[in-house]
Amino acid sequence: MHVTPGPAPADAHRLAAPWTVDVRFSHAGLAQYAAVWGALDCPSYPARALATGTLCLLGTMTARVERRPRVGEHLVVHSWTREERGRRFETSAAMVDSTGEFVARADSTWVAVKHQRAIAAARWLR
Repeated sequence: MHVTPGPAPADAHRLAAPWTVDVRFSHAGLAQYAAVWGALDCPSYPARALATGTLCLLGTMTARVERRPRVGEHLVVHSWTREERGRRFETSAAMVDSTGEFVARADSTWVAVKHQRAIAAARWLR
């Protein structure tokens, strides 16, 4: 879906990603609900974990779709970490249209993988 988050220009503790609704992820000219959820998923990754290369897995995600965006509509997904406790990150994401109106929002729980060194070693062996 090409929703690749990066640090928000004004705040490195937030992530942002543009998304344009593609016809492949639509029905009758509107984005499918699963596509909207998918577009909220990657940008909800914890910004600090992304910056430090910490691998996290999605634990839970709840979302609310205010409206299904149209094919070709340009949107931005913003995310931020609400809480960090041990290996657990609580994040929120908001999808907005070009006027700044909310299209969808989500709350997620991400959990850092316990054995980060083993993950790094496995990457190195490839």
